[in-house]
Amino acid sequence: MARKPRQPKPPVAPVETPEALPQPTPSHDDDLHLKDRVEAATEEVVETVKARTGFDLRRVNWWQVSRNIALFFVGLAVLLVAALAALNTPPGRRLLVEFATGIKLNSGLQIEIGEIDGSLYGEMTLHDVKVKDLKGVFIQSPVIHLDWRPFGYLSKHVDIRDFSTPKIEVLRQPVLNPSETPKDNGPLLPDLNIDVNRLKVDALVLNAPVLGEAHTIALDGQAHLRHKRLKIDAGAVSEKGDHAKVLIDAAPDKNQLDISADLDAPADGVAAKLLSFDKAFTAKVGGKGTWKQWNGRAVADFGPDNLLNLNVTAQSGTFHVTGATHPDLILAGDTAVLFKPAVMIDLTAKMKDRVFDNVLTLYTDAVRIDAKGTVDLGHNHFRKLEVHARLLKPDVLGKDFTASDLHADLIVDGDFDRPRIDYDLAAKRFDLSGIKLDSFTAKGKSRITAD
Repeated sequence: MARKPRQPKPPVAPVETPEALPQPTPSHDDDLHLKDRVEAATEEVVETVKARTGFDLRRVNWWQVSRNIALFFVGLAVLLVAALAALNTPPGRRLLVEFATGIKLNSGLQIEIGEIDGSLYGEMTLHDVKVKDLKGVFIQSPVIHLDWRPFGYLSKHVDIRDFSTPKIEVLRQPVLNPSETPKDNGPLLPDLNIDVNRLKVDALVLNAPVLGEAHTIALDGQAHLRHKRLKIDAGAVSEKGDHAKVLIDAAPDKNQLDISADLDAPADGVAAKLLSFDKAFTAKVGGKGTWKQWNGRAVADFGPDNLLNLNVTAQSGTFHVTGATHPDLILAGDTAVLFKPAVMIDLTAKMKDRVFDNVLTLYTDAVRIDAKGTVDLGHNHFRKLEVHARLLKPDVLGKDFTASDLHADLIVDGDFDRPRIDYDLAAKRFDLSGIKLDSFTAKGKSRITAD
């Protein structure tokens, strides 16, 4: 039987991969359908608005609306410029004087200005300036020259080109209403760029009610705090012979640090009166170096005796102060003996962004104090400042007081004017004028207020 010939297999069509498959393309009909749907939705919104409000959006000329809005803002800007320009005219300045004179703060403080010459936004002269409190005028000046750029404050820049006057007279201490709200004096080191190119007061007259006797001081200086640079160059002289000079130029990015300060204060001068000193004293701070390494000294004498003698070093924003002080020379009372023969100081303070991290040790033969914590001058705030005090020789306080292992541990936290204090006081034995306690302890929390 003959075999049938084998039929060839039909060829297998190659399987197309997803990449090879033809991709659907949107057709013109799909575009028309989408356009129709958008137009239908728009028409529905228009009809809804018309039905509810009677207003037909199709009749609005949107180009004209846009133009009118733009013209409104341009007109508003023109009015603002015109108002500022009008305020800088003689009638405008008189209006400002009347307005400023009518403002009285809750504290009772009020400022009066007789007349303003010049530009409010640049260089001007203020005549017959008076500052009042609840009893009337307590500060006055016949004329003050001010050259400033007030709009710089919008970019956090206090720009004062010149502040000068022949005379400012302080008649007495101010009398103000007590504050009804917690005080907020702002940060001690504000986050601002500050330029005071010239500050000059030919005669700052302090009348007798201010310090008990009259004094006159002449001030001249400049101050700059911007672009990570602090520069202060200022001096003061009194008619009694006080001489003060301060020079600080710190620029970390330029590796620059210059510090110099001198004070020569006679016994009957302004500085001695402010500090309630009965002797002449001098103080001097100086040194050499750079921001990365600066070495200096701080020395002060009270009459013929040395008040302090400190070594000061600075390394890239970290300051170290060591040496001896003699506060018993200026302190009175029985507690002065705690600080004899000298108080030794060892302080390390690291500064960054207006924040100081501190480690401090103070010790004498009779007492020792150790402190560690953060002081934020940008927010006027303590951050868990720990203070540990130990009385080493209680017998120096006299025979009426004896104690054994008397110590106090404190934690200070919070704002400068309202810090919270956690305290832990303890003594194995405590005897004060016959009042005897054994194994004495006292723990708690308290808060100090400005009042």
